[in-house]
Amino acid sequence: GCDGKFVIHPNQLRILNSADYFNRVELDWARIILNEIDITNKDFGAIKINGEIIEKPHLNKLKLIDKYLKINGLK
Repeated sequence: GCDGKFVIHPNQLRILNSADYFNRVELDWARIILNEIDITNKDFGAIKINGEIIEKPHLNKLKLIDKYLKINGLK
């Protein structure tokens, strides 16, 4: 995926926030990791969870999924 800026009308916000951006595997993966780490920790280093190495680049995706879960009442 890519990140970028775009403008939408406020009436479209509800639709945008309810769109399914992540599949079930990604959501389940994120829930497991989010239960184990603090994604706001600025001193985050690499850790191993369930045999997978989680590093800083993973944090961006985890933050997006965390926001998605909160907005949609799934967390």
